[in-house]
Amino acid sequence: GKYGEEESFGVLKKECQQQQQLENANDGASDDNEAVEAIEKQLADSIKINPLLRMNRAECLLALFISTVEAPKMEMVGESVPGGSMVDFIDADRLEVLM
Repeated sequence: GKYGEEESFGVLKKECQQQQQLENANDGASDDNEAVEAIEKQLADSIKINPLLRMNRAECLLALFISTVEAPKMEMVGESVPGGSMVDFIDADRLEVLM
C-alpha cells in the first residue's frame, strides 16, 4: 500500500484497503460481504481489460505456488523437475516482497 506498487503484484489498491479494513473490524456485518463482492467484481473486470495487471497477478501467484507448495513438496518426496523449482521469471524485488 504505501508505495503504490499494488498493480505490479497484480493486486488492486482497493483489495489492500479492504483487507486492512477487515483486519480492523470486529464484526462480520453484511456490509463487509457486499464490499467483498463489489471488489471481486471490480477485480474480475480489471483482469479482463488490463493485460499487465493480469500478467503480474499470474506471475506472482505462480511464484508463490512454486516457492511455497511445489519446491517444498518436491524436496520432501525426493523428486526434481527439469530446471528445478526455481522462480527465475520474476524480478528479485517483487520476489523478495512476496516471500
